[in-house]
Amino acid sequence: VVPFFKFNTTSAYVPKSKIDLSYELLNRRKLYTLNSFKAELGYVWKPNLFKEHSLNLFSVDIVQALNVTKLYLDSIKKIPILQHVIDTQFILGSNYIFTFNPLVNDAKGTGWFFNGLADLSGNIAGAVTGANVKKGEAKRIFGVPFSQYIKGQADLRYYYAFNKNARLANRIIAGIGIPYGNSTQLPYIKQFFSGGTNSIRAFRSRSVGPGTFRDPNADSAAFYPDQAGDVKFELNTELRYKINNIIETAFFIDAGNVWLFNKDTSTSYPRPGVQFTKNFYKELAVGAGIGLRLDLTILLLRLDVAVPVRKPWLKAGIPGKNFDLSNPVFNLGIGYPF
Repeated sequence: VVPFFKFNTTSAYVPKSKIDLSYELLNRRKLYTLNSFKAELGYVWKPNLFKEHSLNLFSVDIVQALNVTKLYLDSIKKIPILQHVIDTQFILGSNYIFTFNPLVNDAKGTGWFFNGLADLSGNIAGAVTGANVKKGEAKRIFGVPFSQYIKGQADLRYYYAFNKNARLANRIIAGIGIPYGNSTQLPYIKQFFSGGTNSIRAFRSRSVGPGTFRDPNADSAAFYPDQAGDVKFELNTELRYKINNIIETAFFIDAGNVWLFNKDTSTSYPRPGVQFTKNFYKELAVGAGIGLRLDLTILLLRLDVAVPVRKPWLKAGIPGKNFDLSNPVFNLGIGYPF
């Protein structure tokens, strides 16, 4: 149902109007519970087998925290940025996703893959209300401050098959979100993270960055890795070798980090080195490791073991060593990381 324009498709791929309604409950035991409501109205169409467009003209997300424990509230007193996780979020905007995958008929072959995202939120509401949080003029909808930002992300991959048993997989992810008007940073669910089983596997999930910052409690049991950013850059390369029809090995190197778009001005919890600058490439975390995969046909089980090769926070004068074999990180996953 399209009153505005005609889709460029063939009879083999029927364009569709799409209505999505969803609810998600995230329960972090002993910490908090997040309720997420989402609604989208848009279109999906394919010009051919390899290309797909998804345009959501209307997209709304509402996130509310419930059952926040005293343990987490006490942690916020020490680490104020944790408050951002449980803040009520109201996101009203549009988004567009383009995917190019010429390997759809040859999953083990050679070729490129691309996925791009453009995400806009609060632009019309901001223009109508004249929101400017930096001047103390934050505006609300239904009693909740709405988020205002422009976000883009590109995921580019190249796969090269040496033969039927050996394949090289490469990926570059670059993303940036620019908060303005009614926001000073991206809402938590829209921010970027680095580290973990599908990211930089030598570091715990969401524990890298932003920039050269390292939380003083990062090595303690009381640390909650939720280090988010408005900018992300990540590189991954992985050599996969199939031993037989079931067992596969891998050797990989990961690098990347996240940063904030604006300088952190907090005085109660200062975070130096978090802002994105032209020297970002000097602040990349790097890890390397090996992996074992079990291909059970209906699913692929993955175990990766990695060690840090470069820790960006050492640049800031924090004691430690880069190459650290004494603390390997184990990652369990289902499917390939990319």
